Amino acid sequence: MMIHSRTYLAKIGSPASLLRFALPSLIDLRNPDALDPLEVERDYWTNPENAKYHIYQALDIIPGFKEAREQNNIKVMAELYRKYVIGYPSKKEAGENGQLAFFYEVGGLRGLMTKARTYLVKISSAASLLHFALPSLIDLRNQDALDPLEVERDWSGVPKLSNDREDQAMRAKGGIDLTPANMNLQVKKEIASPLGIKFHLDPAMLEQLQNAPGFVPVIISVQPLKSLAEFLGLNPS
Repeated sequence: MMIHSRTYLAKIGSPASLLRFALPSLIDLRNPDALDPLEVERDYWTNPENAKYHIYQALDIIPGFKEAREQNNIKVMAELYRKYVIGYPSKKEAGENGQLAFFYEVGGLRGLMTKARTYLVKISSAASLLHFALPSLIDLRNQDALDPLEVERDWSGVPKLSNDREDQAMRAKGGIDLTPANMNLQVKKEIASPLGIKFHLDPAMLEQLQNAPGFVPVIISVQPLKSLAEFLGLNPS
């Protein structure tokens, strides 16, 4: 059974995989009475699926988190993470509160997080853990998700996470979209004026602006328009 691939076993020839399938509570980092995975399999943490399994185990302790995760309910997961993980009070006298305390004390993940892993881009990093196991939970483009700075203050020295955050920040910025496909403007209805309102856009000028180095359109402020005629310099009378 163990030397062939099975849908219900995570790894071929793995005692840990066998126990996790038949007696999952026997390998449980959250339980000091259970077996440590490294007792059963020395290269246990080389398999990223094993890491995900235990990260989910840790987070699923939170009431309602497992259901939200299975439904991919980002908003609920983020709210629960803020309350139970970011707001976790350490059980140790001199211990620091927060995420690392939660993953170390509740999840038993110190052994996973304090050593270099090919699938984790940073040691002892809650952001790295989430980025690996639940990447959609940290997303600047999604207002329901966690902001990266909520999870980790210092993103320097972490190329993968830093680049993702910069890319997301750029996508989240406001401004004027000069994509050619979106510049086909049409007048749907003209105002009651003999002149009307028409847009005259020179395609050549737009193309020149789009290729201008360092050209970044920014909206400085948005204010209500009290009078269209006054804005256009027309005499109301």
